[in-house]
Amino acid sequence: EHLVLDSLLGSSCRRLHHNVGQTAILVKAILDDLDADQDQDGLRKIIPLKQRIEYLRTHARAMSSCIAHALGDDEEMAGMNLTWIQERAGQVPPAEQHEEVEALLEGARREVDTLRRELAELSERIDDYREVVNISLDS
Repeated sequence: EHLVLDSLLGSSCRRLHHNVGQTAILVKAILDDLDADQDQDGLRKIIPLKQRIEYLRTHARAMSSCIAHALGDDEEMAGMNLTWIQERAGQVPPAEQHEEVEALLEGARREVDTLRRELAELSERIDDYREVVNISLDS
């Protein structure tokens, strides 16, 4: 019954997961390359990567916020029961009719939260690397 909602949530999560995965691959490759040659030019290579991570973190925070907002409103979740509404000529379902929608949203929230943690770890790796390089350049 909730195929549209499941499809939208799944598609959004898969897209974010793909982008995070690609970014993680780039972070690893660039940091591995920079390990061989630590210099200021190398640090410049990671600036666009750091910006990409921050963009994805902002996007993931927005997704998480939207999901949390919907989860906080039983009536809104019940209103996502489109089949129920269609079968009853547009009547709004009672707030108690939200369990299936809530389960879909909870699953999406868990996935987005996991991706947010991965992005935070990537960001921290870059920051740690920059700090190490700066210390070694100062020596």
